[in-house]
Amino acid sequence: MTFFDFMEDLNFITKSGKFYGAMEEMHEGIALGNKFRQALFLEDDEQYEDLQKPEIRNEFIFNLFTFLQLGGQMCQYEDDVGPVLDVTKNLYKDLVTVAKDPDSGEIKPISQVFKVEIIRDTSGNNQFIYSEEDHP
Repeated sequence: MTFFDFMEDLNFITKSGKFYGAMEEMHEGIALGNKFRQALFLEDDEQYEDLQKPEIRNEFIFNLFTFLQLGGQMCQYEDDVGPVLDVTKNLYKDLVTVAKDPDSGEIKPISQVFKVEIIRDTSGNNQFIYSEEDHP
């Protein structure tokens, strides 16, 4: 997957496809045991800013990969990036529809992707919000 080539360039994964390990830290109940996980969460990490770039952060496939890689408190994470990329690719293909652009002839995604967030109001009730930001 060419989109994820930056991960090797930033030394998140080895040439053999393993995540570079790091001293495990806990953050909001999630184990941060590799460089990629730490760069996602820890603002003082030297590569945190690299993952905040809109061309990375706004891509649906990156958010899907991150969700699968991080899981949650009960996640048994994978040290090998291959299986996570395979599942990401398959889910992406199932969730996104593409079509040929009549003007340029390029294959482009035509699906709409929304980010849904839950916040609690002052009464403790859940309020659902979604963003309609344009996807690049």
